[in-house]
Amino acid sequence: MKKFIPLLFLITFLSLLIGANIYLVNRFSLYFSLESSTFLYFLFASITVFMIAGLIVFTNAISRAANYAYIMASVLMGFMLYLLLSVNLIDLIHLFVDANAQYFGFAAIILAS
Repeated sequence: MKKFIPLLFLITFLSLLIGANIYLVNRFSLYFSLESSTFLYFLFASITVFMIAGLIVFTNAISRAANYAYIMASVLMGFMLYLLLSVNLIDLIHLFVDANAQYFGFAAIILAS
């Protein structure tokens, strides 16, 4: 039972990350009318892997390059969280306002940055 609870939390966390990546890819494919979203799947997955690996590996780093990698990973994590929140907010606004999908995509990016 001691090993089951952390494993359950790890599986839940990873499934939430995968679900968030799939949600963001589907939204951006809809916003910008992309025919093939395989590039976005690769892009968001690689950003997520870099965020997690950068924060884990470079936490106590001494070199300047490792510090820059840690800073970039933490900034990317913040941006991705704000992007997820802004896409959710834009989806709620889309319930009440009808406009072009590209406007919503640019609004989500502007809100995240």
